[in-house]
Amino acid sequence: MAAVCPLSNLSTEELVKKITEAGIQVTEEEARKFRENDVDGEMVDYGLTEAMVGYLFDGSFKTQLQFQQFVRQYEEAQTIVILEPVPVESMAELQPPSTSGEPAHRRLPVVTVIPTFPKDVQARLDAKESCQKVPKLLNKIIRVLYEMMAEYTIECHKTRPDISAIKDLMARTFSWRRREIMEGMPVEDALKKYPYLRFPAGLFDEVDRIHPSTSSFCHRFRECFTTVLPNVLNLAKGKSHLTQYYTDARQEAMAEDLPGIDLRAGLVFLPSIFREKIEHLIIIGEGDPATPHPTI
Repeated sequence: MAAVCPLSNLSTEELVKKITEAGIQVTEEEARKFRENDVDGEMVDYGLTEAMVGYLFDGSFKTQLQFQQFVRQYEEAQTIVILEPVPVESMAELQPPSTSGEPAHRRLPVVTVIPTFPKDVQARLDAKESCQKVPKLLNKIIRVLYEMMAEYTIECHKTRPDISAIKDLMARTFSWRRREIMEGMPVEDALKKYPYLRFPAGLFDEVDRIHPSTSSFCHRFRECFTTVLPNVLNLAKGKSHLTQYYTDARQEAMAEDLPGIDLRAGLVFLPSIFREKIEHLIIIGEGDPATPHPTI
């Protein structure tokens, strides 16, 4: 699999350089117009009108057509997938045995087998037709490749993950993920396959996708829970062995920290109010929960 830098990532200077490297003569006056009008790769990716292209390359229909052809060819070359037969003897190297029974997160092997795409996608690829300009087909390709990549590495396991990349992948795979869950995927399997759901931000984003609103779920929950918080704290008095932790933390805290402490305490006390076993929902100290269910 080979890839080039996405058009939208190019700065104005990089864009002008790429155009020149493609064999299109760009005069200093034309380059100045690119700079003065902030014409970078992102702007071109959004789509320049014919009038805009005419202004940038005034007086030369040939250059205008060459530029438009450059944009089309560059977009088509952003991702090129090459499928080749893999020798049988190489297959054993692709799937090293796992001693723990858990899916291994490892480096991509030297030879990577691209999985089979859905029939409609594969038919277009076999016919050497473009797929990236059809959103439905492009999303299917992304989901299949995501599945393959997830077997070797997942971005959010990194020390400094690219959150924007994770959010983009989660959004693109949302419909597929919902279908898997509706068909009976256990919570534990869902969290292994989509570990970003273990993060509060990831869980909030997922709720927002399921129940879209003008304001985020996190904001709505905090706003509504704050109105009942005094009642929650009163109901929880004497019903939880965690009450002393809360009292001690409050006495040692500064005034500006009290609202945050009260909010967290209210969340922690909720299980005891509903007579739930607190050890199933809350852990004190370090360590991972012993249950795949949401845990504080």
